[in-house]
Amino acid sequence: MTDTPASVYIHVPYCQSHCSYCDFYSVICRPDLFAIWQDGIRQELDLLRFVPDKHPLKSVYYGGGTPSVLDPELMAGQLRQLQVLFGYADDIEITLEVNPESVTRGKAGVWRDAGFNRASIGLQSADARLLRILGRTHSADDFSAAFADLRAAGFQNISADIMFGVPGQSMDMLEETMTFLLAHHPEHISFYALSLEPGTPLYETYAKHFPNEDEERLEREMYWQIRKRLSEAGFTVYEISNAARAGFQAVHNLVYWRAERYFGLGPAAASYVGRCRRQHPASLDEWYQAVRGLAAAEATLQKEADFTAAAVVETVSQQDARKEFMMLGLRLSDGVSLDQFAERFGAAAEVIFAPEIDQLFKEKLAVRRDRRLVLTPHGIDFANRAFRLFV
Repeated sequence: MTDTPASVYIHVPYCQSHCSYCDFYSVICRPDLFAIWQDGIRQELDLLRFVPDKHPLKSVYYGGGTPSVLDPELMAGQLRQLQVLFGYADDIEITLEVNPESVTRGKAGVWRDAGFNRASIGLQSADARLLRILGRTHSADDFSAAFADLRAAGFQNISADIMFGVPGQSMDMLEETMTFLLAHHPEHISFYALSLEPGTPLYETYAKHFPNEDEERLEREMYWQIRKRLSEAGFTVYEISNAARAGFQAVHNLVYWRAERYFGLGPAAASYVGRCRRQHPASLDEWYQAVRGLAAAEATLQKEADFTAAAVVETVSQQDARKEFMMLGLRLSDGVSLDQFAERFGAAAEVIFAPEIDQLFKEKLAVRRDRRLVLTPHGIDFANRAFRLFV
């Protein structure tokens, strides 16, 4: 595996309103803040010209926030700059996260012309009451209209997100959402249990009494019901919380789960370059000042890891990289490839992590299939217990 990234993540921190469950860095849209972000990304892209040993990009991902509120022509220019800097692999995946209410037929066409070939729509639920609890401003009808606009614009790879384990959500509500979503025939579906994050409105409202044992049991029942419905509809669950039709696994997300390298641009974005993990400031102003400082000192930049405006820099040791490979690989339905581990690290996982692997087997969290370690259904339900063995 090369240490030079072939993937780029661009964080767009703007939202029309804040969702009640989200703890990602975001700010409410304002023209002056748009200008700061635009100039900062321009300078970050310019700094990437110093990266040696460039490889054609296999994925670009615009996440947020709400990237779909940006001027499509602005993103088109940024993508052209990336293509000039790195080149594109023939089968590059370029994803744009969109909120249903921000999609129009005209914007979808410009996005497609700009080079985006994959869209990820945040549905979360088809139930109006649950959408209000989550702080979402769209309706099920908005989702249907957005999906139709994206299809009409030529998007043949559309992903949708749903959420389960929401306070007040019943199995019937989940079934209605699944039936609604599957009727649209997306290529990819992500399904995540609600996580109450400190500092969010939902945490303040529900954390003291949610979830209880009955709700935790219902959450797991919902998870397995989602997988059942997806399997019946022709999807393959390839990661704990992601399913795809054949040929439509998320290339960019697999970069993370396979512990490959990537550049992150924008406030709060993270990069994994060489043996360094770098986290940008979760503040538009602090990030912008850091980028300007780098641009002013560009002559002193010595290596790839210098080209990001990081507030936190973590040097990943060989042993930590091995642990990460194991932990992330267990998320995949194919599990951890022992052969790939040996190829990457020049050592056998069965030797280095003998006690941890024995514990996985002892607790029936994982099994060995040929040269792979794969979570059992019990291990999926208690995945965090398996992951903690490699922390």
